Amino acid sequence: MQEIRGKAVSMIFQDPMTSLNPVLTVEDQIAEVIERHENVTKEQSFTKAREMLEMVGIPGTRGNDYPHQFSGGMKQRVVIAIALACSPGLLIADEPTTALDVTIQAQVLEMMKSLRDKYETSMLMITHDLGIVAEICDMVSVVYAGRVIEHGTLEDIFDNTRHPYTEGLFNSLPNLANRKAKLKPIKGLMPDPSNLPSGCPFHPRCDYALDICSKEKPAKIYRTSKHYTECHLYNTENIVEGKVIKR
Repeated sequence: MQEIRGKAVSMIFQDPMTSLNPVLTVEDQIAEVIERHENVTKEQSFTKAREMLEMVGIPGTRGNDYPHQFSGGMKQRVVIAIALACSPGLLIADEPTTALDVTIQAQVLEMMKSLRDKYETSMLMITHDLGIVAEICDMVSVVYAGRVIEHGTLEDIFDNTRHPYTEGLFNSLPNLANRKAKLKPIKGLMPDPSNLPSGCPFHPRCDYALDICSKEKPAKIYRTSKHYTECHLYNTENIVEGKVIKR
């Protein structure tokens, strides 16, 4: 596990305030990862740590500073520098901009995109923000109650929405073209993960629910080779007139 974490797979957590050790300088924390996973001397690890700081837009001379001396956005840049220090094959980003204001969010996302391309790293973005999904992702999985209920390319999910839950997510967004339009929130609450409803776990909240939805879990139904959804609406045996997903 130690060989995998930080080298093959790295993670960026959502709260940079608690991701860094407050009693170590930032270059100490970056150098620790480098020294553990690469065959370098301590001096070389600190040299690369300062280079990583420069890479994420922080002067290398600030390597001797402690986390409390940085703003929230700069702390997240340090966390990204730690995550990318050993050029991992997979970078997992868990709500990496949640704790940042909108302007800093855009800067951090743009930086993550450029570094992802530079290091040729695959990135798994975990987020509830559809704007970030549109900005960052190539493939999208929509998860409900622990299951991927719709999966496809970015264009599939945004332009050919299939699952009622995915439709609900889009309907919950403000309409910038019509400031007077009301939001359409998804009714009800998330179910208890330890006591999920029978059949499709979304059926108690679904506007399109059929009788079968409460009895049987839906199978994967493919629209294309890359786009599928788990929903009885798209099983030809269950299609009912008027039961169509439309935004």
